[in-house]
Amino acid sequence: MAFVPVTISTSTVDAAGIDTNLSNMRKYVNGEMVVSDIDTDWVQSHHIMSGKYSNINNTMEFVSGVQGGKVRTAPRELTTYVSRFNTLRNDYEGTMSLDEAQFNYIPNTTAMISVHAPLSALMIHFHLISIQEDVTQNTNINGMHTGQALMQVFMSSQELDMRAVNVSTQDSAGQKIRKPFLPLWSVEEDREDITSSSTGPGTTISNAYKCKRFPKSGTFVKTNCPVGTWRIGLVGKSSSSKLKIVHWSMTVEGWL
Repeated sequence: MAFVPVTISTSTVDAAGIDTNLSNMRKYVNGEMVVSDIDTDWVQSHHIMSGKYSNINNTMEFVSGVQGGKVRTAPRELTTYVSRFNTLRNDYEGTMSLDEAQFNYIPNTTAMISVHAPLSALMIHFHLISIQEDVTQNTNINGMHTGQALMQVFMSSQELDMRAVNVSTQDSAGQKIRKPFLPLWSVEEDREDITSSSTGPGTTISNAYKCKRFPKSGTFVKTNCPVGTWRIGLVGKSSSSKLKIVHWSMTVEGWL
């Protein structure tokens, strides 16, 4: 049968009765409702708060929460990078290790989410396909294996600069900025020669990557996310000239 609230006296506001009503209603809409309880057209569009879309930062706010992010699949030339030239830029003598290098933003992997009411959970999910290339340390196509890159999720309700991302473990609200428990490594691939002699005398040689472009992904969930404007995305650092990211997505979804 349909949900029937507890009768509360009109002369007294009964806290126990209100609490019982709310508890029973939660149970009813989360598993106790049956088909016979619902009439045809029992809910119409005017019963639901309209959503709001922001085309500037590609975010949406709905009655149940928020969603936004970045997705890039094509064209092939539209890539993003992590490079030693902006993460190992203080390495004047060429002796700095990757651990000592600075993180920097990975372009087009960030989103800014406005949370107007406390969320029960905010989920960040990302995936990418990357190719590690090094034109500064390796001229031989064999035995490369030197390029490495490290990427991490960042999240903060405060405005950030590179010093805050690299030096501060928490922002002024006490939130961890980088999520070191979500490290994502990329290493340089093997290469091999592809030879062909079908076009005439002699051979032609081209350089090709072996099929080792493993997709990388990760998920982070922040429970009990407070109100605020959250800046979320990926930062990275690399020991090679470029980590080329050819396909990626970063999505954020929150629930009230």
